[in-house]
Amino acid sequence: MVLPDDARSYSNIDHHDIDHFDHDQDLRRMIGKRAEHYSPVMRIRQRIVEATIARLIDYPEQLSQGDPDRVVFGVLHKVALGILCDQRRASKTANGYVEAAE
Repeated sequence: MVLPDDARSYSNIDHHDIDHFDHDQDLRRMIGKRAEHYSPVMRIRQRIVEATIARLIDYPEQLSQGDPDRVVFGVLHKVALGILCDQRRASKTANGYVEAAE
């Protein structure tokens, strides 16, 4: 296996010193964010939201005026419209819309 020059230069460093490199801290932070995104709680919340939206789209006539799902759908709809219409919060790229939504 051929290692890039940077990898070879780090191969002779003590393992306890590796924790102090900035790129390792950035990598840990990135992995932590990804783990948080895929946590069981986040997946369950996402499934609940998806199921609620699917129910609202498929069976809107079943919702009464006081149904909490109707309120949730209304709020989600307003947030989505705000993101799409507010040019200050979202750039014209798809990633800009995603960042504004987050």
